[in-house]
Amino acid sequence: SLLRDALESAKAASEAKSDFLSRVSHDIRTPLNAIIGMSLLGQMRIDDLAEVKNCFEKIDQSSKYLLSLINDILCMSKIESGKIRLDIESFKLEELFGGLWQIIETQVADKNITYRCTGLENVCDSYGGDVTKIHQILLNLLTNAVKFTPRGGKVTMKLSEKQTSPEHIHLRCIISDNGIGMKKDFLSRVFLPFEQETAEIAQHFGGTGLGLAITHNLVNLMGGNIDVQSEEGKGSTFTIDLPFGISKDSAKHSESLLELRALVIDDDKDTCEHACVLLDQLGQKTEYALSGKEGIEKIKQAMQDNDPFDICFLDWKMPEMDGIELCDRLKNNLATSHIPVI
Repeated sequence: SLLRDALESAKAASEAKSDFLSRVSHDIRTPLNAIIGMSLLGQMRIDDLAEVKNCFEKIDQSSKYLLSLINDILCMSKIESGKIRLDIESFKLEELFGGLWQIIETQVADKNITYRCTGLENVCDSYGGDVTKIHQILLNLLTNAVKFTPRGGKVTMKLSEKQTSPEHIHLRCIISDNGIGMKKDFLSRVFLPFEQETAEIAQHFGGTGLGLAITHNLVNLMGGNIDVQSEEGKGSTFTIDLPFGISKDSAKHSESLLELRALVIDDDKDTCEHACVLLDQLGQKTEYALSGKEGIEKIKQAMQDNDPFDICFLDWKMPEMDGIELCDRLKNNLATSHIPVI
């Protein structure tokens, strides 16, 4: 029985690697052919600056795609040979997430995806760990979420932490999307190298099938855990728990400011709740409204209760009554003209 299982396992691994070699040879040839073709076309039309520029842009895109494929293959090779090591250093969490956003910003904008990162204000400012590998882990998961989420979809990242000792802390990162999701039977194989759910998905979305395997191995190398929940057609949620050292440079949370009564008005409930969390931590008493009309009613009610709002935070784009119209109404009313509006 053990021998049969071992043979089946070896056969499955061999088939996966054969499928991978077939796919990756095609994926490598495609950008190479584009680079060669665009180089020849650019030389033939050297006097047409617009055409030459177009050729260079396509060469640049194809080169970056080819490099990402090769990097994945080399990274997996290093992991399997045990040659990859952790480089511990102090790093700023805010800078890390700022860098991630700069990379995915264009993809998010191109697909009109709503992206939110919440909880950054609730965690330490500085950590001790391998910033390059945590960057690679989160970037793999974020780019996957954006890639497999249709136009107009939503990707969120929620952060929290738990201190396990005076010197160590666990950072939890939950990355969710409402994209194509995965079938239940694929979830047991999702972190295996060379695996992609179907040939159609591999052909449509590209990639080597190594991204999640690399991510899984890096998380394990760092002593963390990764888990996935997914439903076909409804999206996926990846939860990563990573242990870090607490940097001596870690900034303390801000001291409370004056107790102000604030009203947040936005048609997105998640945005309202997140803004209220931030304001509460600054010592402000907060409420929210999901429309301009509801906001005006809350402002009037607060005045009648002799507990008026000291400040209002408005969303610019809202249905029915946008932030500009709402601001004009508040400023043109003597009873509310004194309330600062942001």
